[in-house]
Amino acid sequence: MSPSKDKNSKRKSESIDFGSSFALGGFNQLQGDAFKKVLADYKNGIMNSVTAKSGDLTNQSLDVQQGFTAEAHHVGSFNIEAAAKGQLNHSATLDVGQVNDPVADIRVNTPSGSQDYQVKFYKDGDSTAAALSPKKYDTVGKVVPKDQVQDVKDAASKRAAKAEGNRPEVADSYKDTADKATDKISSNDDQNIQSTGLNRKGEGSAEELAKEAKEKGEGPDYKETARVRAEFNGMQYRNAAKSGALSGATFAAAGELYGILSSNEPMTKERCMEAAQNIVFSALKGAGRAVAVTGVQHLGQMMADAATQAASKTVAKAAGGAAAKAGASSM
Repeated sequence: MSPSKDKNSKRKSESIDFGSSFALGGFNQLQGDAFKKVLADYKNGIMNSVTAKSGDLTNQSLDVQQGFTAEAHHVGSFNIEAAAKGQLNHSATLDVGQVNDPVADIRVNTPSGSQDYQVKFYKDGDSTAAALSPKKYDTVGKVVPKDQVQDVKDAASKRAAKAEGNRPEVADSYKDTADKATDKISSNDDQNIQSTGLNRKGEGSAEELAKEAKEKGEGPDYKETARVRAEFNGMQYRNAAKSGALSGATFAAAGELYGILSSNEPMTKERCMEAAQNIVFSALKGAGRAVAVTGVQHLGQMMADAATQAASKTVAKAAGGAAAKAGASSM
């Protein structure tokens, strides 16, 4: 091959590599924007669940309110989990076609079709089982509190057995509840895409989410944000590796970053800075510049998350200390 042809071939290869990196960087940005949106939508959804059309907070009791909050949580968390996996064509919505639909609270839309769900968060498993067992609900999925799943199944089975002899249709509906009761909404074509379970009461519960939104005047962040952000970042790097947009030293740096993202060890500012430097230096040496920029953006967000978590822990520790002192002084 002549020197001129060799140079042209090299330029063409570099052009293709740069184009691939640039295109993937742009696609990563679109995915990133979508991911940020669903995180914000989660907060807004929880806030909307405790807000009337007038814009004022509702005056409903938490016992009533938490059912609406649970609906918002399942929609919001499903969309976050889907976006974290890059599956933007999988989404959940409270818009099921008509206002106050008598059967469906939530609709999950996927490329292979849709699935409707009814959500009930009553005081105990037996009450929730009874509320979910009218025949009209036999055609939809049935979502219950995470801390009631087994109780709902047991209660529905007992009620089905009692009705077996003289009310077979009622018995069938209770059997349907016993079979279907779940604490998540899921994609009908990918069971890895699903919402996260939610207790009725206690830490991280529907009641706690509703209470926090009312007290702060804004919806709380998704509790699993750190995990899904790491999953999202890892997904983007795996896609980059598969597409060939990462090569040479840049691939090595991305591999190092993916190792960090996959680790259960807490991320420190120093570790973030070290990884960011490796990625920048690698980008100067080889291909994958757009992806490298995305990597630094990811690390920056991880640093922000780490700082937020550290601040939250400090506040919680201070609050705990104050409570302990208050308790001691009252004894």
